Formats: sequence, C-alpha cells, structure tokens
Amino acid sequence: MKYLLPLLLFFLGCQNPTLYVVQKGYSDKNISKLISEVELLGFNVKKSNISIPNEFSDSSIAMNPGFSDFSLLHKLNGVLTTLGYSNATEYRFAEGQHFYNKRILGLYLRKPGVSLVSDVPPYLHTQFCKYAEGTLQLTEQGTFSLEYENPAAKDDDLLVVSGTWFFNSDKLTLNSKATNEQIFIKTKEKKSTYMGIKPADVFKPQVQNHPFMPFNCEYLIIYME
Repeated sequence: MKYLLPLLLFFLGCQNPTLYVVQKGYSDKNISKLISEVELLGFNVKKSNISIPNEFSDSSIAMNPGFSDFSLLHKLNGVLTTLGYSNATEYRFAEGQHFYNKRILGLYLRKPGVSLVSDVPPYLHTQFCKYAEGTLQLTEQGTFSLEYENPAAKDDDLLVVSGTWFFNSDKLTLNSKATNEQIFIKTKEKKSTYMGIKPADVFKPQVQNHPFMPFNCEYLIIYME
C-alpha cells in the first residue's frame, strides 16, 4: 500500500548488494546469527524497523523486478532454511511503499504465531482537529512520540510528548508520565483526498474532554492505493 504520509524507502545503490532485514518476534541473538551468515554471502546487511505488510508471508524477500542474480537468491534461501526459517516468498516491486533498486533487497521475517492484529501504522496524523495539529509515531518497541502544535499558539514551535502504547483488538492505549491515559478506538472509514475517496484507519478518542488537549483529536492514516 502507498500511504498518504511519506513512508517510502528509497536507498542509493552500492557495489555489493545490500540487504535490509526487517523482523518481528525474533530475538536479537537469532537475528545477529542470521546477519553474520548472510554477510558471508557478500551482502552489506542493515536492519530496518519499518512494519511488515500483513500480506507478506512469514519469510519474504522484496526486490526490484530487474533483479536477476538467482544464484544469490538460492544461497540466501539456503541460509534461511539452515537456520530454521521457512523458504522465502519472493515479491518484486517497481514502486510503492517498499522500493528497491536492482542492488538492494529487503528480507522480511515474522516469527510464526505472531499476531497480525497487533499491527498498527507507524505514523498517524490529526485532521481538522481544533485542539492541536500533530503527528503520532508508534515504534515496534512499544513507545510513542507525539509532536504537536497548538493552533491557538502564536509561535510555530512543536511540542513533544512521549510514552508507551498498547494495541488490543480495536483499542489503542497511550500512556505517558506527562498526562493521563487515553484510549483510541480504531474504525474503518472513507476520507476525501485530492485523489478522490480513499479508505482510512481512524483512531477516535474514547475519553471526551481529556485534560491533555491533543488526546481529544482523532488520528488517522489514509491509504492511497
């Protein structure tokens, strides 16, 4: 999916192929062992903390349609199966949220049994909120950072509040030492954009008249494709 928020991965090429490793549910020890083995194949390995698309299988390799080093792919799959991962499904992309040029690949590993329903977008934004205008970042480590601007303020300085988050079923809970807890209910809606009506995930505040004004806003992400 292409998000309205700019979440594209765009990386410059290099002489040796680069492999970005994205994982969910595995220990640092498991991933460090994998990286060590993959580097022996000649990859320049880097870790990334973007979200794994729900439609991806538990082991997936994303690449440019023009990537044709099938021998290297075979060796990479050999390392995966030797270390106990499943044989990877290949996805080829020319554009979109996960962009790879001909010398860059993405390896996505999700531990079997890890629930997909806990996945939430890494970024959410307010829309037409009278209390504040802000961007909410949710990390895979369970922390959040809310950058916001008070529309009534005379300056343009951004304020920041951070804390922890938890998502269960359709409820997103934000906790911060700076303010009281707030729960947001996730709903599926349609939103008007410059490209027409598009689907969106909208997180609506459960507690009304929250003392922390930005927690009275709705936060959403609009899917452009």
